[in-house]
Amino acid sequence: MAGTCGLLGTAIVFHGVYNLLIAYGGRAQYIAYALPVCAVLAGKFLVPLLKTAES
Repeated sequence: MAGTCGLLGTAIVFHGVYNLLIAYGGRAQYIAYALPVCAVLAGKFLVPLLKTAES
């Protein structure tokens, strides 16, 4: 249950930051467009590292 609430809280904060950056406009808007791409790339990079740490 705690893990689910943690993931939900992270998703809410991530979405809120994204929306604020989009609404601000200018350069912040381009950062907001790159934010999901960076999150996916970070996940693809960190998952193999976490799997090797478990072994």
